[in-house]
This record gives sequence, C-alpha cells and structure tokens, in this order.
Amino acid sequence: MRVLFVSDEVGWPENTGYRKRIANVARALADLGSLDWVVLTTELGDVRPARVPGVSCQPVHARVHLHLRPFRLLIWLTTRHPWRIAAIDFRRTRAAMVGAVAIATREYDVVFYSHLDSQMIAGAAFSPISRLAVVDLDNLESSLVTHELAALGASMCAVRRLAKRDEIARWRRLEQRAAATAVTFVCSELDVRRMRGQPRVLLNGTSPPGPGYRRRPHPEHPVVVFVGSMSYRPNIDAVEYFARHVLPRIRAERPDVEFRIVGRAGGERVRRLASLEGVTVVGEVASIEPELAAAHLCVAPIRFGGGTRAKILESFAHAVPVVTTTVGCEGLAVIDSVHALIADEPDAMATACLRLLRDKREGEALARSAAELVGARYDWRTITADLSDALRRAAVTDLRS
Repeated sequence: MRVLFVSDEVGWPENTGYRKRIANVARALADLGSLDWVVLTTELGDVRPARVPGVSCQPVHARVHLHLRPFRLLIWLTTRHPWRIAAIDFRRTRAAMVGAVAIATREYDVVFYSHLDSQMIAGAAFSPISRLAVVDLDNLESSLVTHELAALGASMCAVRRLAKRDEIARWRRLEQRAAATAVTFVCSELDVRRMRGQPRVLLNGTSPPGPGYRRRPHPEHPVVVFVGSMSYRPNIDAVEYFARHVLPRIRAERPDVEFRIVGRAGGERVRRLASLEGVTVVGEVASIEPELAAAHLCVAPIRFGGGTRAKILESFAHAVPVVTTTVGCEGLAVIDSVHALIADEPDAMATACLRLLRDKREGEALARSAAELVGARYDWRTITADLSDALRRAAVTDLRS
C-alpha cells in the first residue's frame, strides 16, 4: 500500500501532545506500507532536518505562503473561510508545492491529512492522485471557538462577539464538508456527537515513561507545572488565568509555591508572566520528563479548546497528580476525585491545589487510578495498531466500491 502523510509538524522531538500525535500517526501509516511525508511550513528557513524514530522516510518540506496582514480582513469578509484559513495565499502555496514536492507525480492508496488546514492547503494537489483521503480533526475548531465565546465573551466587544459567532459557523461548515468528502477522525466520542455521528475516533494517547524516569518532587519547595505549546491560544489563556488569578490564592497560604510554565514559542504575553511572584517561564525543553518528575502536581486550567488534552494524559502516565477544569478534561474518561481534581473557578482551583499539596497520599491515590486509566485506554501502542487496522479496512472498502 502506498501512503502519503501531509502534516504541519514533523513530530520530533516528541515534547508536545500534538507532536506525539503526529509521530504516532506517522508510525501507524508507515506500518501500512510505503510512506511519503510532506510537511507544510510557513518558514522553510527555520526547519531542522528531522526523522521520527520508527519512521524510515525523511519528510519533505513545502512552503505555505501567507497573505500580508492588510489583505487578510478583506479575504475574510469576501469568502466563507475562517480567519486562519483566510490568511493563506492558496495560489502561491499550491504553485510552490507543485515545484517543491516531486512525489506528487506518484499515486497513493491513502493520503492522510493531519489537520483540516492541511487538507485545505494540499487537497487540490493530492486529491487527483489518491484513492482515499483521510482527515484528522484532532481539534474541532468550531467547538474551540464556542468554548472561547462562552469563557471570554463577556470581555469582548459586540463586534468581536459577532465575528466569533461567524467563525463558529465557518469552521462547522468546513468540518461537515470534510466529513462528507473524506474519512474523518476525531479525538473522542463527544466530538463524534458534535459532528452528528459521522467521524471515527482516534484517541489522543501517551507513552510509558522512559526507563530512567523516577518521581523526584522538588525537595525545597512545592512545584506546580503546566506543560503545553505557548503558540496555542487556549494554553496562553490558561497560564495567564492560573498565574494571575489562582496562584496568588495558593501563595497566600503557601508563599513558597513555584509555578513553572513549560512549552515552546512563548510570546510576549507569556514572557511577561515571569515578572509575577512565584512564576518561572521555562520555555521549550528537549524532554518534559525532568519537569514532570520534579513537580508536585500538574495543572491544566483550560477554559476553551478543541479535541482532548494530551498534557493530562502525559501527567497521568508519569504519576503526577492533576488539577484541571471541566473543559480541560472533556472527552476523556476522567472522573473527579478518582483520576484528577476538577475545578472551574479560581477559588476552587486554588483549594484543590492546596488540598493535594497538603495530602500526599491523596495525590498518590489519584496518580495510581490515572495511570490505570491510561494503561487501559490511552496507550499510543494500542491506539496506533487500531489506526493501522482501521485504515487498512477503509482502503480495501474504497478499492472495492
């Protein structure tokens, strides 16, 4: 079977949940047969050669061109594209792709797109030479914006609220179109219901800790960690919310608590948080295991988002107690006070964190239950094997039809 993977990340190093999803999808696709891989990127000059362990092919990078900012609003107003899609200069991007990607002359049994964006950008180039298209809706953007409007709408001006409502409709239209024209995967049964039962489920997962991993919570002061990409706006909102509204309540009782923000591409909004008492902005790390090993607990104070949060599964696998929100753990089989503590308001979240900092045994009990949940449902080794089988069946069904 000939397979093409089109993604917007290489998936290495595997130090974010999304990169791990990309890497494990690539491994599942490589198991199907001959794999080619195209990575779409806005900045070719910043690309580092990378090869994901377990995947023999070297990804080929293709440049995505963006419109100049003054034109993006005009395009958004005159098309039905969401803002992020309206920013893409499709004419220049597709011309560059044809010139840069020689493998486009081959024919594929399966083309797997890592995002709806990837299909929008590359679908015209690869649809004529593929028998089966597969789109990973790992983030349902319509749900993300719906959550964002619910969480932050009161602080938005009327025009911005109207624009957000329009964005929901635009994303939903594209999601439904993808479901009608390709095999689609989402992260949870909750997202299947949101998509009216059309997609299949490709769970987010995690991997067991490395052989040298051992829990060594910081001996001098309590450490609370957040792990996630700081180029993703739900994560930016989450760390701002925790640092400004939850951490001061915790430090009123435990002034020695340190909040560590671990993740790549932190902008000015995140860097400013380092000026707050008790906040350390770590940035990108080669491996998150040392950060998780030293943490007393992990927080995921997510107020809006799409898909499911791999950061929670990572913490579960590494035996770190978790405090999160209802939105943060939605789509996961997480039970409050069994696998994690769930709190949606600043006072409640601060109370939950202090509770685990005081009671080590409760944190250990949560961590044990959470690790059992990960082993039973969210191990990437099982998930990727199931994905390979599902794609084989889908490809055979398509070839017979």
